[in-house]
Amino acid sequence: MNARGFARTGTDLLCGILAGAAAVLQSAVAFGGKIGLSIAAAVIAVPIAVLLLRHPVCLRRRLRSITALLTYPLTAFLMIRLGGYDAVFALINPAYVREFGGPNVGDAGGLFLLYFPGALILLLLAVLLAREFSKPDKRSESTEESS
Repeated sequence: MNARGFARTGTDLLCGILAGAAAVLQSAVAFGGKIGLSIAAAVIAVPIAVLLLRHPVCLRRRLRSITALLTYPLTAFLMIRLGGYDAVFALINPAYVREFGGPNVGDAGGLFLLYFPGALILLLLAVLLAREFSKPDKRSESTEESS
C-alpha cells in the first residue's frame, strides 16, 4: 500500500472515530436531563455522523461505519473514566448538582438503559442513511444515458 492509500485509510478511520464520538456527545447531552437539548443534540449529531460516514466506495463506507460502531463504546467508556458525563451533566443541570451534588445511581441507570442504547440506535440510523445517500441516483444515470 502506498502513502496515498494510507492517507485514505487514515481519513476513513478518522471519519469513523468522529462519527462514534458524535454519538457519545449526543448521549452526554441527553444525560443532562433536558428534553429540548437532547432532541437538539440528536438533530445535530445524526446529520454530522451521516456526512462523516458517507462515501461513494462501498468498502470505504463500510470501514467508516465499522470504525464508528466500534469506537462508540470505547469512547463512551473513556468519557465515563475521565468524568466527561459528569462535567456535561453539571453544565446542563447546575441546579440539580447544587442540590444533590451530582448525578446519582438512578441517573447512571438512565445513562446505561436509555441514553447509551438511544445514541447507538441513532448511530445505526446514521449508518443506514449514509448508505442510502451514498448510492448513485438511478434517475440521473438514466438521463445521462439517454442524452
